[in-house]
This record gives sequence, C-alpha cells and structure tokens, in this order.
Amino acid sequence: MTLLSPHVAAFVDHAGNRVLFVDQVPGTLNTPYPFAVGVMSGGNQIGDVHFAGRRWHTLETLPGVTGPPYGNGQDRSTNVGGTFTIVDADRGVFRSYAGAVLQFTALPQAGCD
Repeated sequence: MTLLSPHVAAFVDHAGNRVLFVDQVPGTLNTPYPFAVGVMSGGNQIGDVHFAGRRWHTLETLPGVTGPPYGNGQDRSTNVGGTFTIVDADRGVFRSYAGAVLQFTALPQAGCD
C-alpha cells in the first residue's frame, strides 16, 4: 500500500493489478438515490443501513410503521421504500415515499490496527 496524497492510497499486487482507495464519501452530495430502510421485528426501530460505502444509523422512527412480530428466531424487517440523500460526509436523509423524513449519521469506519 502506498500513500499517493493525503486522501489517496494505492495497492498494487505482484501481478500489477492496482486498486485506488480514496477517503471521500462515494456518491453525489444532495442527490436522492432510490433506497429502502428496514423496520426491525418486534418494534419500530430502524436498522443500520449500508449505503455508499458507509454504515448509517438513526434513532428516529417512521410514524405508524412497525416491524413484523418476532417468530421462529429469524431476523426479519418491514421494508419501507423512499430515497436516501447524502448531505455531507457525516449526515444523510431518508425520505419515504409516504413523506416521512429520517435523519441518519455515518458511523465511524472500522479499521484495522
């Protein structure tokens, strides 16, 4: 791995294949992308979502939407369609097709030591 600039690193294997790593949020800011969130079983909590190479979290809920009941030990959820918009590197917004809005924050990326 070679650091090419403060924000770009490159990995080159023995065969010459090259992979660039850039520390910026993928996707275009302030552009709504079609997306669905899952309301977890047994309540109204929204599960963490993976989008644009990041993991996003919210403590908010969707009015009137509950997840399926617990059953058979399976993790299930109720999917709600809408759009996800990246506001900045740390904030995102989900808008359901019914008009509800959820604020998300990006969780720190896991690293290795």
